[in-house]
Amino acid sequence: MKTMIKNLTKKIIKKLFNGISDLSNKNTQRVSELHETVQFLNYEVKKMNDFRRLFLLNNSKNMNFSANDLKAFDFQWKNHNTGNDLLDDKNFKATNQDIICKYLKIDKDFLKGKKVLDVGAGSGRFTYGFLSMGAKVTSIEGTRAGCEQINATCQEFSENLTVLNKNILSDSLPREFDVVFCYGVVHHTGNTYLAMKNVCNTAKHNAKVFFMIYGYPDKYEAFKELNFYEVWRDRLRNKEFSEKLEEIKKNFPKENVHGCLDAFSPRENDLLSYNEIVDVLNQFGLEKIQRTLDHRNIHIVGIKK
Repeated sequence: MKTMIKNLTKKIIKKLFNGISDLSNKNTQRVSELHETVQFLNYEVKKMNDFRRLFLLNNSKNMNFSANDLKAFDFQWKNHNTGNDLLDDKNFKATNQDIICKYLKIDKDFLKGKKVLDVGAGSGRFTYGFLSMGAKVTSIEGTRAGCEQINATCQEFSENLTVLNKNILSDSLPREFDVVFCYGVVHHTGNTYLAMKNVCNTAKHNAKVFFMIYGYPDKYEAFKELNFYEVWRDRLRNKEFSEKLEEIKKNFPKENVHGCLDAFSPRENDLLSYNEIVDVLNQFGLEKIQRTLDHRNIHIVGIKK
């Protein structure tokens, strides 16, 4: 009797094991199928976005910076200009020069006497850094509140500063700069390629040109982060800017409020892959292009031909 029970138990365990093994194999196969499907759809979305950006570039008459986003940034610079990575952040201000040098792959002496264009300068946090290293800086900003902040922030360097309130898609821009710096701007314009082209055209031969552009996600954490942003953008979509600010203040630490407002308010948030950016910048006259920071977003510098 014991032998019979023992044999029966072995058969039951074997069947259970085989069943679990079959289920595991099916799940593994299903996960692989889903992975390949998602990867394929991911590439399709990227191709559609590439085509959309190219279409906008070639049909850009009377193109203006997103009206909603100009209002969003104008409200931001006027009403909440404090927090992490701004000039009231003591650590950021102390390391500002080092950050700029890392982005551009230069040493601090390189900028002395150079003509620098800071495109979409916001409240002037990087403009301040360039000026403090002895550069002569022209700051272009699309919002009046931003222009006022730049002049106030950089008052001590006013003799080497020019601030212009311009739309980088439709306005004539100054040219012949030694260094062109464009941090976190072109992906908010509504016509990313045209913005990139216009920025590149401001640089003289052999000038350094830097962009920070939102990167298309390629890892789990990046997808997770971007989904978090989209949840909040949708949640705040129909609120006035003042209401958005109050909602953010209720849900996030004080030092992160500005960054959240900056991430959630704009409706134009274009995402580009590194390879796409390099291809486009080559077409717009840049060479020796290299990535300068290991980050989800693309920090990239090149030399104008």
